[in-house]
Amino acid sequence: MNDQKIREILSAYVEEGMRQLNEEKMAGADHVYSPKYEKKIKRMLWTEQYFGKHLKLGYALRYAAVFALVVLSMFAANEASARILNVNPWRYIVSFSKGSKMEHNTYQKKPQKSQEPEKTVISDCPNYIPTGFVQTADDKDEAGVYMEWNRKQKEYLQYTRVTLEDGLTIASDGAYDHKEKFVVCGYKGTYYTKKDEEWVIWNDSQYYHKINATHLANGKEELQKMAQSLYLNN
Repeated sequence: MNDQKIREILSAYVEEGMRQLNEEKMAGADHVYSPKYEKKIKRMLWTEQYFGKHLKLGYALRYAAVFALVVLSMFAANEASARILNVNPWRYIVSFSKGSKMEHNTYQKKPQKSQEPEKTVISDCPNYIPTGFVQTADDKDEAGVYMEWNRKQKEYLQYTRVTLEDGLTIASDGAYDHKEKFVVCGYKGTYYTKKDEEWVIWNDSQYYHKINATHLANGKEELQKMAQSLYLNN
């Protein structure tokens, strides 16, 4: 089987998988992306669904990308993908993200500077959830965790965790109204706001974390409590 035949088979597999997705029912589908980000991501998803196994996308996009990630898991690196599929996934994504409100960060493992042991998460789920919230999504695999809650169909919470590894690239919506520094148990992060949404992002020694809230009263304080509860006993 030659390279062209392999590419045709993989392309048909990915496209069929994408057609079967119901985006409206995917966890996180209610997130409001900036128009430029959404336009470029959709173009990328539906015209050339080859990402590279080290790319993780937030909310529904992460789930929409799963078929492409499964296909590319057969290849060892981007170079192999480029050789077989005639496209370098990460360069392709960067070409679409230029000039758009999209942030992408690549993780590189750093040596521990102190002999003092670092705090590590003790639970897959935050031990603190604001009163009255009902869990509506709970997805876990070896790559990460996604959870979602709502209160009276008016307030929403989402927690995403991705296992860090060298070369992992995380793409996220870069449109926000305000951002500031945010610290979780000694780990530096960022707090963002965008209209009725607010979210926090931080990395510890093992994971990338993101907690998102929509229409949540005292949102910043509640997000802080949720984040800290990942490292503390009840």
